[in-house]
Amino acid sequence: TAVEHAGGPLIPIRFGRVDTSTESECPPEGNLPDANAPFAGGRDPDAATHLRRVFYRMGFNDQEIVALSGAHTLGRAFKERSGTVNEGYGDRTATDYTRSDAKNIRSDNKSGVGMSGGKSWSKDW
Repeated sequence: TAVEHAGGPLIPIRFGRVDTSTESECPPEGNLPDANAPFAGGRDPDAATHLRRVFYRMGFNDQEIVALSGAHTLGRAFKERSGTVNEGYGDRTATDYTRSDAKNIRSDNKSGVGMSGGKSWSKDW
């Protein structure tokens, strides 16, 4: 996990939705937050309002929104997933920090960042 790569503990993760049993119970595609302003086409005045509007309807509280947002701070964006960046999967378009052979970025001094490619959310990572 991103937390483990940053020097934290390995946290077991179970992927997938547990609150629905059929596809029809899932919200339609495109209901995730906007990456950049203007948020919701200008309806939401700032990022906090926008995140609350999106995630409150999914049952999240502020603490859960912050935890999810923090996980994305350690993570990366991929062209194939979000379309918000030009960098895609693999070393061909990876940055210095997201290459499979990246050095001196892990607390255990091992090389690599898990799946290579993408662009870090932070300019310093």
